[in-house]
Amino acid sequence: AIIRGKYYDCPVMMGSATPSLEAFARAQKGVFKLLELPKRINGKSLPNVNIIDMNNEIKKSKGHFSLELLEAIRKRLENKEQVILLLNRRGFASFMLCRNCGFVLKCPNCDISLTLHKDTGQMQCHYCGHKEPIPRKCPNCQSEKIRFLGTGTQKVQEELETLLPDAKILRMDVKEVIRKFLIVLVIIKPIFS
Repeated sequence: AIIRGKYYDCPVMMGSATPSLEAFARAQKGVFKLLELPKRINGKSLPNVNIIDMNNEIKKSKGHFSLELLEAIRKRLENKEQVILLLNRRGFASFMLCRNCGFVLKCPNCDISLTLHKDTGQMQCHYCGHKEPIPRKCPNCQSEKIRFLGTGTQKVQEELETLLPDAKILRMDVKEVIRKFLIVLVIIKPIFS
């Protein structure tokens, strides 16, 4: 959308109640113009929110979910209800880090960390689409002490399948939504030409 906006010399508005950290940082640096809506539409009240200190939770559980969240999910499932979890991180892990030299594998085009996608067996740039195989050794120092850190939707799905083996879990990443939307745009475009 940003590239098309530049090509057609028109502004692009990206709206989100939960912007990515990258987009928010770019707005703070002036790369994007930040527009805020301080009130909800129709004056509706905000939902109740529980903030949980995950530093304390890690001592109680081994995974990425607080005990309170897991209990709430289990109650919904027992009542034959559905649960939607939102996470703005595609892939399995956000980045690869060498514990020996501190090297982070980055995109050669965009200079951002590549994301591990377990399902395709690749490291991928979510900006330009660059892909490369998952390294077994550090490309910088050849150490085998590499770790894949950060949590993406694939990791969350895998953990939920272990914690809730009877639940039917569906992961829908933004890539699938965008692909369907772009197909609609391709079909509609000739109407406006």
